[in-house]
Amino acid sequence: MKIRSLNIALMGMAVAATASASTYIATVKGDTATFTSNRGQEVQVNVTDVTSTAWRKYSDFAGTGERWIWADPNGESIFTRVERTNQSAKIVDFNDAVGTRYTSTGLGACQSVAVLADKGMNISTAAGTFSNVARVTFSGQCADAGTGEAYFAPKVGLIKWTSQTIAGPNVFELSKATVGGKNFPEGGLKVAATFPSSRLVLGRDKAEVEVALDITNGSNSDMTFTFPSGQDFDITLTNATGQVINSWGADKRFIMAIHNTTLKAGETRRYAGTLAVRNLNGASVDIGTYKLGIELKGSNAPAGSVFVPETVKAEAPLYIDRMMTISTPR
Repeated sequence: MKIRSLNIALMGMAVAATASASTYIATVKGDTATFTSNRGQEVQVNVTDVTSTAWRKYSDFAGTGERWIWADPNGESIFTRVERTNQSAKIVDFNDAVGTRYTSTGLGACQSVAVLADKGMNISTAAGTFSNVARVTFSGQCADAGTGEAYFAPKVGLIKWTSQTIAGPNVFELSKATVGGKNFPEGGLKVAATFPSSRLVLGRDKAEVEVALDITNGSNSDMTFTFPSGQDFDITLTNATGQVINSWGADKRFIMAIHNTTLKAGETRRYAGTLAVRNLNGASVDIGTYKLGIELKGSNAPAGSVFVPETVKAEAPLYIDRMMTISTPR
């Protein structure tokens, strides 16, 4: 089975210098960003020009090609310039309610409709962990082409987008960037999550998946993780409604005692396991879209009641199919 890796550099949300405009478009002239896809493709995005009226020219904007983008200095709307008419078109207003729909976005026929689908998300990429992320979905006249969704982080800008193809979604995530003089990622806790191929065919492939989490201390000092029990990590299989179908730790017993693990500067530690593709009762699962997750059960939150422990986690889609059997008439 093919293996895919997702690299995540975890860090505190950085504050970049921005102009007085939508906080979700933070780049200035000279800024660069590199996006890496789940198929190993790499896209370099540059801000090549800025006008006196604060229009920014992107070498590529969320997979839609070269675009002029403008941010409302008094709000959270962003616009694009429609070259053939020289008019501006609103893409999204991040102050609107989730579910708000926008038409004639100016991003092409495949992205003629946008929806503010989610806000307040926490998203991790190789460039860092970002909070209060907004997700925008796109649709149009193209069934299997064009940008399907884009993710925007405050004071950073675009951090992720998904392109639709005949072969399935192509996900581009921010891997490194310079935004307003701030470099991403920074040193600190770095994580690499390894997942199986996104499509599993029951009856052909082995009905189990291997998932791993490599944690590296990229700082100059030791990091201590506190675990509430003897379980260091867990792997989960979740269905499309968010219900946990199976978990790696479900049939295991762990000591109910707090323990600490210290990760020395420069040290890497791997947490890995194999999860059977079945439900908690041992029965086979239906075909459909699922999500694999791996989570460290401990946290390196500082001591003190003001800090809420946050665990390190990563997720990836898993599409479960089944081999078709064809009966021959006698």
